[in-house]
Amino acid sequence: MKYFSGNFRAWLLLSICLFLDCRYLHGQVQRQNYKLQTIYVSSSKGNDNYDGLTEDKPLKTIHSALKKNKKGVNLRLKCGDVFFENISGMSNSIIESYGKGDKPVLCGFKILKNPDAWQADSIKGVWRLDLSNETDFAGYPLEYASDKLCFNDIGCIYDSRKDKIYGHLVKSKKALRNNGDFFTSSLYKRKDVAFRYLYLRYDQHPKALGNICLSTYNHGISNMDRCVIRNIAIIGFARHGICGINYTQIQNCDIDIIGGSIQVGYQNWVRYGNGIECWVLSYLISDNTISHCSISRTYDCGATIQGKGKGLQNPCRIRFVHNKFIYCRQAFEHFLSDTEGKDVDYVDCEFSNNLCFMMGRNQFDSSEARDADLLSYDKKNKNILISNNIFYGAPYYCGKAFGILKGNIVYMYKGDYLNHYHGQKNYPIIYANDEKSIETYRRRTHDDSRIYILDKESDFDRKMKKKLLARIAYQPIRLKK
Repeated sequence: MKYFSGNFRAWLLLSICLFLDCRYLHGQVQRQNYKLQTIYVSSSKGNDNYDGLTEDKPLKTIHSALKKNKKGVNLRLKCGDVFFENISGMSNSIIESYGKGDKPVLCGFKILKNPDAWQADSIKGVWRLDLSNETDFAGYPLEYASDKLCFNDIGCIYDSRKDKIYGHLVKSKKALRNNGDFFTSSLYKRKDVAFRYLYLRYDQHPKALGNICLSTYNHGISNMDRCVIRNIAIIGFARHGICGINYTQIQNCDIDIIGGSIQVGYQNWVRYGNGIECWVLSYLISDNTISHCSISRTYDCGATIQGKGKGLQNPCRIRFVHNKFIYCRQAFEHFLSDTEGKDVDYVDCEFSNNLCFMMGRNQFDSSEARDADLLSYDKKNKNILISNNIFYGAPYYCGKAFGILKGNIVYMYKGDYLNHYHGQKNYPIIYANDEKSIETYRRRTHDDSRIYILDKESDFDRKMKKKLLARIAYQPIRLKK
């Protein structure tokens, strides 16, 4: 597009800065009291009796590679391999790929290897699957689960053959009304009750679905300090894709089919799950840069900077730049809520130069009023820069407080909202109808972005979607046997 060619110098400068930032962080990692130890891991060629120090003698599991040490490690995962494991608690380390082929995949799916395990329930058209019988499943094992009681708090059912998500989780067995609806447990307030059964409404015996995948109650990557994560794919985790990061670079990673678990212990029945979450705490969360990643089909938002609690610190230099967000509920969410009333703000944080395509269509079949490009629970305007992004095919901003909006290009359908806030009764919604509505929105938000109102399925709409899809080059993450 002309817009990006006109900003080529700015793009080039930012790319150089990101490269230098990565070089700097890599150097910081290596200048510790310990030297980086390179460990190779291959689920297809490895053996946990090897030492893992060369490509010819890789370990088989990440679990074995990190059993003794999670500091100062250069963890290298073989391209083309699928690892039914997650990664947590590393510091001053690098996680990356080696070899040729598709990115190595961290996968949270447990896979039904015995489709005959489904049993007819007492309710006609409802089927029951005993998730506790581990002999019926392959994929992510219970032994690696961080929370074994909640391990089967399933976020979605995935048919990998057809690339189809069954994501409509209901609150009770009686609420299983439509084909593909599923239910797990109503005991979400109790942390001491294990999730055991999955109930599915299906118009024929579910064995017809074959070896379905079930996303489990885990994070893909979590609690990482001063790390570099690059060239990795993450899929099938029913909590967050990546969370709990600090002073960390994430580059060229693919994240798909994330979230949907019930938030156990919360006062209300709530599902959740973000692609990459930067959670703000009472100590400094700083210097996270997420760039050139593809984040898709998340139950909640693709990217967040958010926090709620006592004594929050201002998040500093957290940047989401040059990423692609496809079919998430929202592309970006931000809020800072100090429970003691402390005034907290973003310091040099941004969401810029990203491409966001068709938010609100996350395939979890659970549409909400907050489905939009941007979501905020901030109570007053904050210094979070949201600039030079392309947003296509969704409502624009859900929130009553806004960031600094500059230079975005927004394509949205006539009748969708420019601004709405579902958390306040009688909030004055601004719908995208004409230039007058756009001007009303600008006065409220001081947003200088270019906004185009489209007729759905018009020739222009179809051409633009085709053009953007070609640019996104979106492909589902492949799960090889």
